[in-house]
Amino acid sequence: MASVQEKTVLLGSWHHTCGGVLISADKVLTAAQCVAHEVGNLLENFRVTLGGIDLTEDEPGEVSVAVRGIAVHPRYNPPNPQR
Repeated sequence: MASVQEKTVLLGSWHHTCGGVLISADKVLTAAQCVAHEVGNLLENFRVTLGGIDLTEDEPGEVSVAVRGIAVHPRYNPPNPQR
């Protein structure tokens, strides 16, 4: 299990945004609605954490890595807030 995390700009702290699963050595699959609004934004505000159980604290064996890119499935259809 992976934790997709976003940095709170004002506080500079990380918070869990969505879960994900490691599908290759350098790719994590998560739900499109978790990241679609962030495509084109600053990638340094995202990281993925693996090996942890408790999201409220750093744990031995936990590893966090920077996000190098975000790809959203071309058929993802975001909800329309006007409905």
